[in-house]
Amino acid sequence: MPQGCACAFGEATRQLVENLALSPNEIAIVDMEAGIEHFGRGIDDSADVILMVIDPSFESLKLSRKIGELSASIGKPIRYVLNKVNRGDEEFMLEMVGKPAAVFYARSEIAMAGLKGNELSGDYPVIGQLAAELLEAERA
Repeated sequence: MPQGCACAFGEATRQLVENLALSPNEIAIVDMEAGIEHFGRGIDDSADVILMVIDPSFESLKLSRKIGELSASIGKPIRYVLNKVNRGDEEFMLEMVGKPAAVFYARSEIAMAGLKGNELSGDYPVIGQLAAELLEAERA
């Protein structure tokens, strides 16, 4: 697949987010590419909250600092989700980002479902906790 400018896609996404009409009991989560490009395209300007998923890697932690700065520069609250965390990684990651909105621990059944392309089944209370945190942040 040839590489090219994602400007048209970015503009369409920006317009969609700007014009999205939600009921008081609805929220929309827009999943963007990892990185900072969407800040430059103004997509985040219409967001109520910036949610960043951080994997246990140097690059992801470094990017979290930059996105935190960009979020502050446009006056948007940011919430972090630590993803694929092992108990040994958790303390260091918490030192880097502070209190996250949620922590998803590395679990072999989730990794295997992802590898197989299967839907997740089961009870994951952390998802409900994350939803509550995002609703609270949006209302603040």
